[in-house]
Amino acid sequence: QAAEEALERQDRHARELRTLEEQVQKSRIGLKTSLQQHLEMLVKDEDQLQSQREERETRHKADASQLAEKCKAWQCLDAPKPSPRPNGEAEEADAAEEADWSTA
Repeated sequence: QAAEEALERQDRHARELRTLEEQVQKSRIGLKTSLQQHLEMLVKDEDQLQSQREERETRHKADASQLAEKCKAWQCLDAPKPSPRPNGEAEEADAAEEADWSTA
């Protein structure tokens, strides 16, 4: 009878071991599948981020170009225009302007 009990215990342990091995195998497959899905999502996210980065850089370059053009136009508008004056008055006005700047 002790031998029968030992065989039953051994069979029960063998069944439990097979069940555990099956569970481990299913868990491995599930983990592998999950990791693969996460990796695919990360690659997709990285691709989207790269596209957004490129779009943003393109917009910034276009904005910078437009801003540079506006600055050039504003500089032309803001440039001092010489006013026609008789020679003596021009020299006196220039000297007075320089004095104003040096005291500022």
